Amino acid sequence: MQIYHYPQCSKSRKALIALQKNFDDIDIILYQQDILTQSQLTHLLKRYEGNPIDFVRKNEHRTFKEFTNLTDIVHFLVDHPECLQRPVIDDGTNVIIGRPIENLRKLDGWDESFCFE
Repeated sequence: MQIYHYPQCSKSRKALIALQKNFDDIDIILYQQDILTQSQLTHLLKRYEGNPIDFVRKNEHRTFKEFTNLTDIVHFLVDHPECLQRPVIDDGTNVIIGRPIENLRKLDGWDESFCFE
C-alpha cells in the first residue's frame, strides 16, 4: 500500500490515519519532496479508473489549462508536483484519489465496518 502524501493537507492527513487503522504496511511517499518521475506518474494514471485529469488540482496553478492527453498531464505534474491531487493511494490493484475520504472504501482489503470520523 502506498500513499502519495502531503503532510500539510488535512485531507491527506485524515486519509493516512484511516489507512493506518486499516492496514499494517503503508509506504508513505512525500511526493513534493521526492518528485515523481514521468514513468511513475504514467503508471499511476493508466491504472486509475477515472479521468486522468482528476489527478490535477485545478485551482493550484494559474497557468492550468484543460489537457487533452495523458502525456500533457504527466508533464504538467512533473513540473508542478504541488498540483497533484491528494492524497493518491495505490493498493497494488487500485489507484484512487482519497478525496472524498470515503473513496478509501474502494481499496482491496478495506474493513467495511470502518467508520470515518
